[in-house]
Amino acid sequence: MARLALYLTILVLALFVLTSAFVLRHGGGASEAIRRVSVHDLATATEQYVGERVTTVGVLRQLQEPEEHFVVEAGEMRVAIIGYDREALLKLEGQTVTVTGRFDFKDGTGRLIQADSVTPAR
Repeated sequence: MARLALYLTILVLALFVLTSAFVLRHGGGASEAIRRVSVHDLATATEQYVGERVTTVGVLRQLQEPEEHFVVEAGEMRVAIIGYDREALLKLEGQTVTVTGRFDFKDGTGRLIQADSVTPAR
């Protein structure tokens, strides 16, 4: 009987450890630090932010060249927005927005944010 209780305790602890590891690895994204960064800093210190989750504020613009895409801009500086609903972006076009997502740089595309959220700035 004591042996059965010991085995059940070990099983429960093992399940707890595995579940905790899974949650931390796959569900812990919300606890990942999000860096507040200006569009200017993303444009001038690109390497410093590649792979980071960032939040930035700028005016959302729709561009047609070389193909349709959206950018968030501040002055002359721009960062492309990818992976976000086109219709939602069209509704916000021309407004000052807050963009949150993973920052990256790709040859041929340039600076971009894989957007998780694009909302009107407060």
